[in-house]
Amino acid sequence: MQIEKIADTVSELEDVKRKFEENIQDDFGRSIVNSFFIPTLKNIKSLEEAIQTADGEERAVKEMLQKARAVI
Repeated sequence: MQIEKIADTVSELEDVKRKFEENIQDDFGRSIVNSFFIPTLKNIKSLEEAIQTADGEERAVKEMLQKARAVI
């Protein structure tokens, strides 16, 4: 659920960035893209990867707990 929301946010932000770049072709517009959109997208994508990693680790821990319970 969280990953889907983040993926949607990334997609929407990339679309806004693309439209912004199409409409503004001056140094100020490029500055906004370079100082806001690109770093923000990178941060959101990093967050998405971290959540995916945490979800995988959570599944692994749950699996280990199930195995431990089966042994006990």
